[in-house]
Amino acid sequence: MTYEEMLSKVAKQINADEGVLADKASIVFSTESAGWLASGKTEEECKILALRVSARQITAEKARLARSGADLYEGMFVSVPRPKDWAKMAYNKMKNTLETLDNDGRCALVTQGAIQWFENNHDGTYTQHYNPSLSEKRMFEEQYDSRDVESLPVRTMGLNDGSYFGLIWDKNNMEFANGNANFKYGTLRPLEELDRTCIFYGRNANGNGNVGAIEVRFSGKGAKVQYPTFVTGTIGLKTANRAGLCYGSNATVFTPDASKAEIFPAPPLSIEGGQPSGIVAEWLGDSLLPSLEACADAYNKLSDKEKWDAMYGTVVEVVHIDPRENGGFVLSLADTDIMSNAPVIDMIIPAEQEGEVDFGIGSEILIVGSVWFTKEDEMRFMTNGWWAVNPIAPLSDTVVADEETGWDAD
Repeated sequence: MTYEEMLSKVAKQINADEGVLADKASIVFSTESAGWLASGKTEEECKILALRVSARQITAEKARLARSGADLYEGMFVSVPRPKDWAKMAYNKMKNTLETLDNDGRCALVTQGAIQWFENNHDGTYTQHYNPSLSEKRMFEEQYDSRDVESLPVRTMGLNDGSYFGLIWDKNNMEFANGNANFKYGTLRPLEELDRTCIFYGRNANGNGNVGAIEVRFSGKGAKVQYPTFVTGTIGLKTANRAGLCYGSNATVFTPDASKAEIFPAPPLSIEGGQPSGIVAEWLGDSLLPSLEACADAYNKLSDKEKWDAMYGTVVEVVHIDPRENGGFVLSLADTDIMSNAPVIDMIIPAEQEGEVDFGIGSEILIVGSVWFTKEDEMRFMTNGWWAVNPIAPLSDTVVADEETGWDAD
């Protein structure tokens, strides 16, 4: 049986798209084949083994999705901003405050239930200053006590004088809304609380409803995943009660699938006669602008509050591509108008997405993200999503593969 026949047979057995299975098998082969070849297997045997491993992975993902109660969504991410670490911001803010306070001021914050403070005794022990009502899981009262401890809790941050502190996670709610005990009450807050809110353009795969923008929130380990943008596929998400909102779950695995481009009536962005159309134009509206310079001008007209979550999109030209040491690329991007005053900006493509950069210098790409300025008043653009509008094949590429599905299919 040939590899193609095996691919077709296995895809039918696990009820998966052949293209999805082939793509996954290709990834497994690229990462594992070196070890298999070294153990004496032939290249054909390695391809078959990669196919079998991929089939098991897809089956396991489907089972995990069913157990989690999540729904399968189809579409693509159009905005994947950097994760925010709320705990890190809160700890750094409190550290700056504590550095300005004397011991009495720090103990006052302990009494108020804001922190625990660990004074260094310089003999391997620490004096823990704490609120007894919180430590004993009683109703919060303004109390204070201290005791010597032989080690520091994990959830503490150091101060310049050698002492440490930990933020109280919750001092107000002993129980959750459902009546269960609140594990956060009176305990120290973790040093890391990642949160990432992305925009997924698609629909519930089971309902075949209207395609639209969906806000997807990830936390913890899920917020560390850098999902590709403008790559169609499927993903398991938990549907929230509010329309247009979903949450990541333990079954959240994005599986690229080029055939899912069929759910969109047109490519993400088309510009004919100077007029943009497509889902990006629909989504961004007036925030889709003709240049980086125009984005900066629009940003400068906003109030400080409006600047906080302002998002823009524009088409830029790739002027340089620099490989990164650990994989991936740094793309240097500039306005297509050479008379523009906007500076060249850099966009990092992570190693796991370097296969998406199949174009060369001179290509035009859509970028979506936010504007910000340095202390020197130099404009920067934080890219949350990108898509090649007018790709130009790199000089080293002599063969361009035909795609059977997707926006570029005949």
